[in-house]
Amino acid sequence: MKVDINNKAAIVSKQSIKIDAPTATVWTVITQVNKWHEWQPRVKKAHLAGPFGEGESFEWTGSGMNIKSKIHTCEPFVELGWTGNSIGTVAIHNWSLVSIKDGTIVTVEESLTGFLPSLLKLFIRKKITNGVMKSLEDLKKECEK
Repeated sequence: MKVDINNKAAIVSKQSIKIDAPTATVWTVITQVNKWHEWQPRVKKAHLAGPFGEGESFEWTGSGMNIKSKIHTCEPFVELGWTGNSIGTVAIHNWSLVSIKDGTIVTVEESLTGFLPSLLKLFIRKKITNGVMKSLEDLKKECEK
């Protein structure tokens, strides 16, 4: 069941990118959690035990943080999302994919609540915005190989 980002959260980010690849390619790259470290330099490890689907949990290490996530949305080739918990932080991370004539528009929305985002709002806001865009650029590079 889809969980919308918290627009009143201390940190909110929304970024989009056009990828010159079919939506099926983009979907495959994003949902192969165990391979994230191969195309995202900030992800050191990621592990999803079963298939990518609603209710499944996975753990990953990104930007120096260990994160436990649970998939809340899995509408193949259209949208996906998960919640994540780490020290003092709760994240909601949603992706939407829109097929266009010459590729895919990918949009990521993320919100962060909790002690750390509230305390370090100005520092984290810029870091998250830059991090989301970097992830989209890494995704574009991987999908357009």
